[in-house]
Amino acid sequence: MTGPVLRWVRCRIVAWVADEPQPGLVEARLVDAGGVERVFVDKDAVLSSEPIHRESPFPVDGVLGCEVVSRGERSVQVRTAWTGAEDGDWEFDVGWIDLVGGRELDGMLVRLESTSGCVIRPRAGEPVLGDGIALPGDLAAFYLHGGGASLFPDADFGFDIVGPEGFVPATATVAGPLTEDDDRSRWWYVVARSDDHPVVIDLHPDRLGRSYDGFWDTYGLPGDMAVVARSFTELVDELLRAEGSRLHWLQPEWTPLGDAYD
Repeated sequence: MTGPVLRWVRCRIVAWVADEPQPGLVEARLVDAGGVERVFVDKDAVLSSEPIHRESPFPVDGVLGCEVVSRGERSVQVRTAWTGAEDGDWEFDVGWIDLVGGRELDGMLVRLESTSGCVIRPRAGEPVLGDGIALPGDLAAFYLHGGGASLFPDADFGFDIVGPEGFVPATATVAGPLTEDDDRSRWWYVVARSDDHPVVIDLHPDRLGRSYDGFWDTYGLPGDMAVVARSFTELVDELLRAEGSRLHWLQPEWTPLGDAYD
């Protein structure tokens, strides 16, 4: 059983409010999709992943935990998870690029949508994941925007960015050989395919967003699963640059990024 999917919205922490209750209260602000400034006061640990104190050099970046209620073309309606705005609102609209990962994704989406032979499919929901597993921010924002994408389908190495229904655990799908007691592979999910050649993405918090060559013949073999991108956005950018003519990580000019088991 899974709970609501938590997303993170960017905000700015502008001031220290009080020392009590511990560890202290801060004030954060964001401008919603309608241009209204929303003000939030809560413990610093709720609004920031970094330690904040009275002498911090405000303003600093913060994040607001939210659940997505509904989706629009360029915005999403969110419900704050722990902290309501000072005006009493717990639900409001924000631009999807204001979700963590959204800004990084925005430029890539423009490039994808403007490239001949590439199509983003209509939204189709979000992948179903187990408790304790979360998408990297840019991939989560992508699924709020579209339901997968087709990149150069008529080319020799065209790729399909899978939709939510195809975002499944990689090991059960690829069924390659695994090392004994392999705990890493349970965090790997199929994110893209070129015919029978999948790319898998790592959802472990320490490796979140790294993508690997998931070819069946070398799947699960330490030293033979190259890191092909360090984030979902980087993966799509590299696939766009390759234009369906090659697997970019197998080219002589490619600078290796490491291995899935590093």
